Amino acid sequence: MLAKIHSFAPSTQLAILLGSIYFYIGIFAPFFPLWLTARGLSPGEVGLVLAAPIVVRVAANPLILSFASQRQAVDEAMLWCAIASLAGFVGLVFCHSFWPLLIVTGLTFVFQGSMMPLSDVMILNQVAKNASLHYGSIRSWGSVAVLAGMLIAGALAGVLPSEAIIWMLVLSAIAQALICTALLSKASGHTKHLASKAPPRDMKRLDLVLVVIVAAALVQAEAETERELDHRALRTLTQAMLDCYHALAGGAFPADPQEQLAAATTAVFRSWYADKAITYR
Repeated sequence: MLAKIHSFAPSTQLAILLGSIYFYIGIFAPFFPLWLTARGLSPGEVGLVLAAPIVVRVAANPLILSFASQRQAVDEAMLWCAIASLAGFVGLVFCHSFWPLLIVTGLTFVFQGSMMPLSDVMILNQVAKNASLHYGSIRSWGSVAVLAGMLIAGALAGVLPSEAIIWMLVLSAIAQALICTALLSKASGHTKHLASKAPPRDMKRLDLVLVVIVAAALVQAEAETERELDHRALRTLTQAMLDCYHALAGGAFPADPQEQLAAATTAVFRSWYADKAITYR
C-alpha cells in the first residue's frame, strides 16, 4: 500500500504526508495530560511536562530548519525527525516518574516539533515548482487530521484504559515514520534550497519575543489550567507582553477597545500584502 503512494498526484502525496504529521496533535493535546495524571504526576508536574515542548521548539526549530535549508536536505531532516520522534514516544512508554517524563518529552519534541515547519518548507517548495498546487488546500488537510485524531482518540479513550493513550501516540508516530520513509527516503533532490531573508525591521527585537514565549510556557507550567493562575502570575505575563509590544511597535499598547479593534483589523489586511503571505499564495 505504501509503495503505491508515489503513484498518487503530488497534491495527494503532500496531503497524506501532512496528515500523518498533524494527526498526533488530536491525541496529544487533549489526552496526554490524562496519561500523565494516570502515571501519578501532580497538576504542577503535568504543567511543567506540557510546557517542555513549547520551550524546546523555540530553541530547536530555528536550528534544525536552518541546518536543513543550508544543506538542501529538508527531505532527510523530516525523515530523521520522524524516526527520532518515534523513538521518543516509545521511550515515554518506559517512563514512570516526573524527571524521566519531562526529559524524554522535551527530547521528543526537539524533533516532532520541527516536523511542522519542515513540512511547510516542503509544501512551499513544491507550490513554487508546480502551479497546479495550492498551499491553502494542502495545508487544510493538517486541520482535518487533527480533528480525526481527536475523534478517534476520544472514542477509544472512552472504552480503553488511560495507558492506551501513549500507545495511540506510538502508533501515530509509526504511521508518520512509515509515510515519511515511503515518500522521502528515495526523493533525492525533492526540495530546493530556500534563501534565508533578513528579519523585517519591526522584528529586530526578536529576543523579546522569545523571552515572552518562554515566560508564557513557564507561567503555564505553574497551573494545569488558566483558572488556576493567580493574579500575580497573570499580571507578570501581561506586563511582559506589553513590554514586548512597546519594544516592537515603538509605542504603548492602546487602551481604547475601539482603537485595539481598528488596529487588529488593519493588521489583518496589511498581512495580506506581507512578503510571507505573497510567497505562500
